Amino acid sequence: MSRRKVYLPIEVVRSIIEPLFVKSVTDRKFIIDGLIGMLDDNSLEMFLSLTQKKSYKELNVGDYIKIKHTNVSKKFTDTYLLDKLEDNGLMKDGYLYGKILNDSSWHSNFNPYYPTMNIEMYVYDSSGKVAVADHENVNTLCIEHCSKLEIPYFSLQEIFKGESSKKT
Repeated sequence: MSRRKVYLPIEVVRSIIEPLFVKSVTDRKFIIDGLIGMLDDNSLEMFLSLTQKKSYKELNVGDYIKIKHTNVSKKFTDTYLLDKLEDNGLMKDGYLYGKILNDSSWHSNFNPYYPTMNIEMYVYDSSGKVAVADHENVNTLCIEHCSKLEIPYFSLQEIFKGESSKKT
């Protein structure tokens, strides 16, 4: 998913939202206006994006995720060499890996629909060993679920662990 922003006239937003409400509500305009007024721009973007999806798997704290390297900060990609991340099993097919720490809000309760998530990214340390260190705030819509074993680093660890247990 690109970082491109599209600004929609409020009438287009209304036309997208209106069909979501039941026809029995005769004056939907005040409900639509209220919804638009209650949501900040990022939340409105998240809401509109969700209305266009056939399904959405809710995120949770601790979920393993993958995200295209183009959707993390320039600081991150300037700090960590992508080829070294790939060599360490921390990037594959342009995807970086991490774990959800929390949403990026100041609230104490986790909101799986918050527009941005705080992610603990898997990186390498100064000696080249895998470490969990860097935190990134990323657009929730850019995050994809994955299992721990989809992460090449952990998958290789399981293979090596299995081979070493066969030798004993």
